[in-house]
Amino acid sequence: MNRIEFTTVRALPSFDGMTPQAIKNYFVAKTGPAPLLKRRVLDPLADLLKAETGFDADNLPAEKTTTSRVYGPVSFEIQSEARLKRPAIKEVFEGLHGYLGHIVESHAKGINRKGVRTFNGEPHVLLSDVTDKIVGLQEDTRTDGVKHSIKHGSSLQYDNSPLMVPLTSRVQLNEAGAVLYANASKLYGHFQDNVIRPAKKCLEKQTGYSKSNVPSEMTEMALQLNNHLVVVQAIPENTVSYSSVVSALVKEAPSRMTSRSRVGDLTRLSQSLEMDPAIQGQYAPRTRGGQTYVSVGGMLNRMYELKEANTNPSLNFRIQHFPGVSG
Repeated sequence: MNRIEFTTVRALPSFDGMTPQAIKNYFVAKTGPAPLLKRRVLDPLADLLKAETGFDADNLPAEKTTTSRVYGPVSFEIQSEARLKRPAIKEVFEGLHGYLGHIVESHAKGINRKGVRTFNGEPHVLLSDVTDKIVGLQEDTRTDGVKHSIKHGSSLQYDNSPLMVPLTSRVQLNEAGAVLYANASKLYGHFQDNVIRPAKKCLEKQTGYSKSNVPSEMTEMALQLNNHLVVVQAIPENTVSYSSVVSALVKEAPSRMTSRSRVGDLTRLSQSLEMDPAIQGQYAPRTRGGQTYVSVGGMLNRMYELKEANTNPSLNFRIQHFPGVSG
């Protein structure tokens, strides 16, 4: 008879303040039972339930579809819908930057490129080529997929009793697996909502920093609780909203324009819409043969300007635990 290996997962007390035991429980839950339940029970059974729908990237649902399954006292509803994933906007920005940079390099070497003309010694590229390039980059980085949402209902009355989680055998889509999933979901939610998140929030608050008060450089706070040393690092970061940058370039004009309408620079140029003279000056548009050309160097500068304007400070926290420190 094969030996079944399992581990017993028990609920931990809810966070009740900055005490040594509460902090210990936080690190235990974060590194042990919570990821174990997700890896061994929740994610594997969710994958099996998603497969029950028959939908995947190669077989997209025509509309939002619900698949129902019942295993003993546990019922599942899996909603599936096609999702056109947003393009990786950072890759669109970097691809456009590389395209324009290559034009500058070719011009410097005296290489003539189709769609590129020289005005006042500076390379200008067809406006339509730039917009087509952005559209192409957006399509290249966009993929189709299926979004699955799983809901379950259960007549089980789980009271945070110890839960036995198999370590060697895989969870199966049957009554036993469904019951294990329902109980594991309840216990995982307890760890996240009552142990991990409140302790993390409390530790981060000790630094005195927040999203509205970001330090100029990384700071470190050490907190000793009996024989537990906790180090919380507040790490400033810069987050670029690449979607805002690309939108500022190609956002379409609304059907009814007002003075407050936000329209992309390239859209304004292509449709001869009114725009800020200083910004228009950066593009230095020229018309030849009924076609509009824009300054490559000017557009690169404008992209840099938009990136700077859409870069915002953000804050990340790193929490480390060092047990065994003498008090």
